[in-house]
Amino acid sequence: MPTIYHQPMVTLLAAHVVMGKEDINSFLENVNSLLLDKDKNPFVIKRIEDMGGTHRLLIKNSIISRKSIHFIHLKSWRALKSQL
Repeated sequence: MPTIYHQPMVTLLAAHVVMGKEDINSFLENVNSLLLDKDKNPFVIKRIEDMGGTHRLLIKNSIISRKSIHFIHLKSWRALKSQL
């Protein structure tokens, strides 16, 4: 990697945050409350096929995944479930 990119890469890595169990549970509770509110849409714009961390968290929560299945194309849902 060229030297010019060293500091930006270090800055990017230093900013990385790992969510703890409490953070994940809080996030899922917030998503669930948004699902219950008919005036809200808690889903991200990215496609489910991108296998983002948010999608993986939502799928692992059985209550939320049951509520959100109609937002996901069936083919995408099967592909995601097979990779968990």
